[in-house]
Amino acid sequence: MGRPDKIRIELARGLRMNAKKRKESTKKIADATRKNETIRKRLKEEYHIPRPGRNDIIKYKLAEETNWQSLYSGKQIKSSELFTNAYEIEHIIPKSRMYDDSFMNKTLCESRLNREKSNQTAYDYLKSKGDEAFNKYVSSIKDNKKIPKPKQEKLLMGADRIPDDFINRQLSETHYITKKAKDLLLSTCRNVTVTSGTITNLLKEQWGLKYVLEELNLEKYRNIGQTEHRDIKTNGGQFKSVERIFRIDKSGNKIFWSKRDDHRHHALDAIIVAFTRPKYIRHLNTLNATFEERYQGGKDLLAIAAQSFDPPRQHLRQDILKSLSQTLISFKRKNKVVTSNKNRTKTKIKWQENIQITLTPRGQLHKETVYGNIKRIKETAVKLNSRFDTEQTQLIVNSKVKNLVELHLEKFDNDPKKAFSAKSLKTTPVIYKGNILEKVQCYENIYVVRKEVDDQLNIENVIDKGIKRILEQRLDQFEGNKKKAFSNLEQNPIYMNKDQNIQIKRIRVKSRYSDLIDIGRGYVNQGKNHHIALYEDKEGKIHGEKITYLEAVERVKQNLPIVKKQHESKWKYLYHLQINDYFVFFDEKLTSDTDLLDENKYSLIVPKLWKVQSLSILGSGTPYLEFTHQYATEIDKKNPANYKRITTYANLIGKCQKVQVNSLGKIIKIGEY
Repeated sequence: MGRPDKIRIELARGLRMNAKKRKESTKKIADATRKNETIRKRLKEEYHIPRPGRNDIIKYKLAEETNWQSLYSGKQIKSSELFTNAYEIEHIIPKSRMYDDSFMNKTLCESRLNREKSNQTAYDYLKSKGDEAFNKYVSSIKDNKKIPKPKQEKLLMGADRIPDDFINRQLSETHYITKKAKDLLLSTCRNVTVTSGTITNLLKEQWGLKYVLEELNLEKYRNIGQTEHRDIKTNGGQFKSVERIFRIDKSGNKIFWSKRDDHRHHALDAIIVAFTRPKYIRHLNTLNATFEERYQGGKDLLAIAAQSFDPPRQHLRQDILKSLSQTLISFKRKNKVVTSNKNRTKTKIKWQENIQITLTPRGQLHKETVYGNIKRIKETAVKLNSRFDTEQTQLIVNSKVKNLVELHLEKFDNDPKKAFSAKSLKTTPVIYKGNILEKVQCYENIYVVRKEVDDQLNIENVIDKGIKRILEQRLDQFEGNKKKAFSNLEQNPIYMNKDQNIQIKRIRVKSRYSDLIDIGRGYVNQGKNHHIALYEDKEGKIHGEKITYLEAVERVKQNLPIVKKQHESKWKYLYHLQINDYFVFFDEKLTSDTDLLDENKYSLIVPKLWKVQSLSILGSGTPYLEFTHQYATEIDKKNPANYKRITTYANLIGKCQKVQVNSLGKIIKIGEY
C-alpha cells in the first residue's frame, strides 16, 4: 500500500488512563445512566411529568446539587416551579466563549437572571452585583460539598482566565502524548494533523451521523422486543416520535442504548477524524479569536461555525452506514504465557558475569484468596455407583465398610463402572452385617474461608452450627432484612456470649469451589482457564480438556506444547478455544459451504461472528462456554442478541467455524491457528 499521504489523529483524554482508570470511567458512565433512569421514573411518579426529557433530568440533578438553591440569587428553588419557564439550565462559562456542554459547565438559575447574565461568566456576573452578593455567591460554592472541585473552578473563573484558543485547551491535557505521537508518525508521513474530540462530536452531529450506530442495531433489538417509541423534544420545542433501543440492567432498570454499547463507535470516530480537514480547526480558532468583535447577543460560536462544515462528499451517510454494516472487530488474543528474562550478576573477575534465564508468567497464576480445608461427615449417605472410584473409597467413614468396598473394586480391576453396575451389584453384592450395601456414609472435603459478617452473607454456608443458629435468630429479629440485621455491628453487635462480651464479627464459611489446589500454606482457586482443547474418540464422541493458566505455565517450563495435540488416548485433535477466539455460527443463509474469506460475504458474516468470552468444563464434564457478539461491549446475559451460552458439544461441533481476524478487520484464516 506504500506510505500514507496524510495522517490525522484524535487523542482523547482516555489515553492517559491505565486499564483500571478506564474501567472506573466506564463504571461511572453506567452509574450515571442508571441514576438518570431512576430520576426519570421519579419525575413521572412524583412530579407527574408524562414524558420527562433530557433537560428535565438535568434540571432535577442541578437542583439537587445546589440543595435546591439558586447560586445566583441565593433564593430557594420551588419544586412546583422547577419544570416551568421560571428556571433555566445555564452555562457557567458561555458556550460562545468555550464550547463545553457537559454537566460540569451547567447550573440552574432564574430565567430573568440568565438573560441578564448574557455572555458573561458566572464569576464576572456576580462580581458586577456588588461585594455583598459576590461574597455570598463565593461562600455558597465553597460551603457546598456536593459541587465537585472542577465545577467550583468554573464557577469561580473570570473571563480573563478562559483559554483564548479553545481547541488548544482541548488538546492541552494530552499535549505531551500528542507531541510524541506526531514525532513517531512524522517518520512515516510528513503531513500529520491532530484534532480533538470536541471537533469530532461537532462534525458527527452536523453531518447527521450521531445516531447511525443505533440505526444499524434497531432491527436486531426490535426482533427481541427491546425497542420502544419515545417522544423527543426537538429544537423547535415540538415532540417527535423516535424508536429507541433499551436494555434491562442487573437492578431491573431500563437503560437506553448508547454508542458505547457498540465497538464500532471507534470506527465511526475514525472515519470522521479522517475527514477532519485542517481548515475546520483553523476556522474555529479564527472565529473564537474574533467572536467578541463580530457577534453579540450570546450567539453560539459553534452554531455559526457549523455553517461552514458541509459533508465532504455526496452520500456520506449512506456510505458510512454500508461500511459499518460490514465492519469486523479485531481483538488481540494473549498467546504469550511466559516471558523469558535474563538476570545478570557480576563476578569477582571484571570481564565475567553470571547470566541466569528465568521465565516470568504473563498473568496471575491463581486468585489471591487462600482457603483452609476441613473434613466432615456428609449429611446424606453416598450411593455406590459408577463414579465411586478408589479415591472416593478413601472417604468412607466406617473402616470395615471401606475395606469391603475396596475388595469389591479389586475384583473388577478397580473399574467402578463394572464394579457398581446394577448387574454386578445384583450378582455379587457387597454384604455388611448381613445386609446389602447400597449407600455408605462418607466424609467430604470442604474448603473454608473467614469472612466479615455483612448483608452479603449466605447463612447456609456458615460452618459452625452454633453461630449459624445465632445468625438465623438475628435475621428473624429483623424480619429477614439482611441489610438491617448485619450492618452497623459496632453500635449493634451480635454476641456469641454477651456476659463475656464475645462478639461475632468474622466467621468461617464454606467455599463454593471444589477443585482448589494446594500451595503449601493453603488452597487457592487456579483462576482463569487458558484454553479448552477438543478431541474426538473412535466412537465419534467429543471430549474437552480444560487447561488453566497455571497448568499452561507448567507445560512451558517442561518444554511441552501449551496445546496438547497428541492425546495419550489416541483421540483425534479438533481445535482449541481460547478467550477472544472468533467463531462464525452457521444458519440457513450462512452455511458451512460459504467462503468466509470472501469480503463480499461480510454482510452475512457480521451478525454471525461471536467471540469467546469465558470457558470452563463443569465437574460432570459438561462444557460451559460463553460467547458475546463481536459488537457487544458488555456482557448482558439477558440479551440473546449479544450473548450466547453453549453447554453441549453438539451445539458447537459442525454448527460453527473458527476464524482469525487480523488487525485490519479481515478474515485471514479459517480453522485452527
